[in-house]
Order: sequence, then structure tokens, then C-alpha cells
Amino acid sequence: MVDSRAQSIKQSSQPQEGCSDPPIVDEVALYYQVVGGEKKNRVYGIGSQASIFYPSSSHGSSSSHPIVLDRGNAEEIQQLHQTIATLKDSLVAMEERDRQRELMLEERYRQREQTLEERMQQMMQNMMSQMMQCDS
Repeated sequence: MVDSRAQSIKQSSQPQEGCSDPPIVDEVALYYQVVGGEKKNRVYGIGSQASIFYPSSSHGSSSSHPIVLDRGNAEEIQQLHQTIATLKDSLVAMEERDRQRELMLEERYRQREQTLEERMQQMMQNMMSQMMQCDS
């Protein structure tokens, strides 16, 4: 049984015809296969958390091959990681712009409030002076 698994893994990890680069092997799936798969909803070494790592493992068999990624998939995954990093940087920049706009709006609000207060004081002074003139 171990020899057949080893042979299966060896064949899965060989470069594909016409491709000189070795394939990238999903180490988690390989580990899952080596430990014999799931038994009673458990995988040796990770206990009852197998369903987190292997959500569809109850439907498959322990004799399945590890997931082998070709060079194209690896490059696509790398591009996705770069896209995620770029999007995170963009999000940080957008949050900073929003924070600056919020500060600017708060400052404008304070300035308008101060201007209104000054106008109110001026109006009150004008009214007081008009009342004083009427009394005299």
C-alpha cells in the first residue's frame, strides 16, 4: 500500500511532457494523502479541524492524487497576490484621502461657525446701537 502511494506521488510530481519546469505540488494535499486521508472526520496531525483544511474530503477517497499546479497556475497565483497587494495599497491611499477630506470639512465647518458667530455679534451690536439712538 505504501509502495503504491509512493509510486503515485512520484508520478504526480514528474514534469509534464513538453515542460522542463517541475510542477508545483500542493503540500497540504500531499500530506493529506500520505497520512492516509480522513478517518472518522480526523486527519493525523490536525485532529478534528480536518474539515477546515479539507472541506470536501469526506466526498473524496484517500487514494486520490495530490493537487499538482502547473507553471501557469503558479504564475496566476503570483499575479493574484500582486493584485491583492496593489488593491491594499490603493485602499490605504483612499482611506488617507478620506481622512484628509474629513479634516478639511471639519476645518471649513469651524470657520463658518466662527463667521456666523462674528456676524451675530455684529448684528447685536448694530441693534443695540439703533436702540440707543431711538432712546435718545
